[in-house]
Amino acid sequence: IKRVKNHYADKYAIDGKIYNIPYTANAYGIYYNKDKFKELGLNVPETWEEFEELVDKIIAKGETPFAIAGADTWTLNG
Repeated sequence: IKRVKNHYADKYAIDGKIYNIPYTANAYGIYYNKDKFKELGLNVPETWEEFEELVDKIIAKGETPFAIAGADTWTLNG
């Protein structure tokens, strides 16, 4: 337990005892091009609804909203 970072194991404790923890954990996010956002007059969304609206705006401006690093299949896990 001492080698588990950020007290991750504590989140799985039952009555203060840790019986099991997931072997791995992943985090996901979206990178964006700040310069392109500025060029297109776009703001970073703060809600899911704003994100969906942003995608529509990007498409309406004739731009492609997403790119995917698909050369290695493991990058598509999320």
